[in-house]
Amino acid sequence: MFSGKLNIRKSLQVTIPVAIILAGIWIFIELSEELLENELAGFDTSIINVVQAPISPGLTTFATWVTHGADVITISVISILAIIVLSLKKQFDLAVFVAVVNALGGAFNWLLKNAFTRERPTLEVLIEQGGYSYPSGHAMGAMVLYGSLAAVLIILLNNPAKWLIITSATVIILLVGTSRVYLGVHYPSDVIAGFAAGASWLFVCISLLFLYKLRKKKQRSV
Repeated sequence: MFSGKLNIRKSLQVTIPVAIILAGIWIFIELSEELLENELAGFDTSIINVVQAPISPGLTTFATWVTHGADVITISVISILAIIVLSLKKQFDLAVFVAVVNALGGAFNWLLKNAFTRERPTLEVLIEQGGYSYPSGHAMGAMVLYGSLAAVLIILLNNPAKWLIITSATVIILLVGTSRVYLGVHYPSDVIAGFAAGASWLFVCISLLFLYKLRKKKQRSV
């Protein structure tokens, strides 16, 4: 019975990341096709109307504060601090993981933005933001940064904290994404595409990390 549960757990450790990677790719491709065919206007407008309906000075201040949680500077500072702390604790594989997933994730987003060159919304813009719109760099950056930090904490800490870590990271990621729509600097489809691309990239890197750890463990046991 114990062996059966162990086999199920190992199977889920493979199938769940693969499912997330494939789902993220599929969502991104579907949205991209809709974008290129100019069929996202109705979808985007309906969500923007709902998200921006309660606009107020207090909510705008909160949304502006939240959105800074995935600025380039914020992501860079948090990543560097995490890398330093992990290196001091001799968790070099995790330090490399954080560095690679965030640095290449940012580069990947830049390439995608310049490939699609979608202009930003102009309806109700509450803050200034330059650059292209699709996919959202903040949404993708939040997914990659807080997702990678959550993965690191889950590896380092005990299992009882796992769901608290996952829930906290999910709330932060969703808040950042929603703030981008509320502030009028992204279409909802930009945010969803950013989440999808970010999740796929994140779980590719997580899978590679676990494969590395598994190989390292087997080498030690030989």
